[in-house]
Amino acid sequence: MLLYEIIERIKSVLKEFLLINEKEMYISASMGMAIYPEDGCDIDELMNKADLYMYKEKKSR
Repeated sequence: MLLYEIIERIKSVLKEFLLINEKEMYISASMGMAIYPEDGCDIDELMNKADLYMYKEKKSR
């Protein structure tokens, strides 16, 4: 299974609501992923790129 598919499955599970004290509560998630070496050659580059992708995902909602 591709990493993208795993992330999409996690996000779809989190879309379900929780019932807490008879109130519906919703959780959402934004995730960014970076792939070596396409997005960077060291951990700092990869983390920065994943962070950038995460914020891009958040803005698109």
